[in-house]
Amino acid sequence: MGPTLLNWPVLLGQAAEMATDAAAVAGDLGPMRGVPIVVILLPIAIVALIVLVPVVMGIRAEQHKREMEHAERMRAIELGRPIPGEAGWWSPARTAVGIGVGVPLGIFGIAFVASMITAQAAPFIWPSAGGIGLAAVICGTILASRLPDPRGPSSANGNGTKPYVDPDAYDAAEHQHA
Repeated sequence: MGPTLLNWPVLLGQAAEMATDAAAVAGDLGPMRGVPIVVILLPIAIVALIVLVPVVMGIRAEQHKREMEHAERMRAIELGRPIPGEAGWWSPARTAVGIGVGVPLGIFGIAFVASMITAQAAPFIWPSAGGIGLAAVICGTILASRLPDPRGPSSANGNGTKPYVDPDAYDAAEHQHA
């Protein structure tokens, strides 16, 4: 192989293929000559196990999770309950805010337009809009006060701990066999 072969990548590729084929026919493995095949394949198998086992376990765990979510959704549909994790956009909190803020804004906007159109009715429009707006704010506040605590039932007493319950008050198992 002279310097002219370095200018021709196709000829170099063909020369490399011919050298590899000749070495395979002759049985020459180069530096791997005399090494048992088990020593070569064992590290490859160990690395494959270290990579493949967690991947397969992760795929199976995700499949199990999806199956459980599907079963939960189907059971919720059967019972007529809302689907977990898919609350509608109009949650009770947004409804309360919509009534308490949206209704007065809408009413005062309508009252403004109506008072611009008819100047004679303006003394009657604004008190009516004020009454309806006040009623909407009160209703929105009542709805918001009835919302469940987002921190859960354990925070009902204020400090986040369980309330004290007398253990003897609910001991039904003791009285069954007496």
